[in-house]
Amino acid sequence: LAPIDGARRFTTLGVDVFLGQGRFVAPDAVAVEGPAGAARLRFRNAVIATGARAALPDVPGLAEAPFFT
Repeated sequence: LAPIDGARRFTTLGVDVFLGQGRFVAPDAVAVEGPAGAARLRFRNAVIATGARAALPDVPGLAEAPFFT
C-alpha cells in the first residue's frame, strides 16, 4: 500500500490493525496468526483488506514484450 493507505496511518487514526493469516472461526469472529502472535477477534462488522503482489506468469515471449503489472 501507498504510505497514505498503510497500516501505520490507520493505527495512528485509532484503528486496530492485525497483520497475518486470518480465518473465520464463527459468524462473528476471526482468528489471526501473525508476527505478533495469535488473536481471536469478535466483531459486529468487519473489513477484510488483502494485499497482492504482481507476478510475471510463465508465458512464452512475455518477458521480451512491454507490459504493465
